Amino acid sequence: MSVSVHVVESPEDLAVCHKIRVDVFAHEQGFPLDTEFDDYDHTGDCVHFLARAGASPAGTVRLVPSKGKLTRLAVLAPYRGTGAGRALVHAMEAWLVLEVRAGRMRHLVVEGRSGRAVTVKIHSQIPVLDFYAKLGYRQEGPRFDEEGEPHQLMVRDIDI
Repeated sequence: MSVSVHVVESPEDLAVCHKIRVDVFAHEQGFPLDTEFDDYDHTGDCVHFLARAGASPAGTVRLVPSKGKLTRLAVLAPYRGTGAGRALVHAMEAWLVLEVRAGRMRHLVVEGRSGRAVTVKIHSQIPVLDFYAKLGYRQEGPRFDEEGEPHQLMVRDIDI
């Protein structure tokens, strides 16, 4: 199954992303619906990416550029294991690197192990730690509670 990912630019695609998030986080995982959409959504301080398997919506991820934070990665159940999640993370990382190289978001640049890098952070749910580890993210600090569930800070420095 071929998965494609693009940056969301239309209200229609944003509505699809929001529906995926509600389906996964509120309906499937039981998180409160009233906490799903936060200040980042309301102020527009975020960039959404939408994955499609063929013509069908498969998943979404949200980047908060001001924080270098990957959030709200959600893949619909029928598309888990298809590479949709991996494709979303890779697309988000590639977009972020291009933005930094273009001179935007310089506040995210750090000196990495092999030169300049951009740091991406995630508050990961515990069941998906291995997913992020396989993508190069490392655990930092102790686990913590977020919205009533244990989470782990994970970080990746991406060379630019």
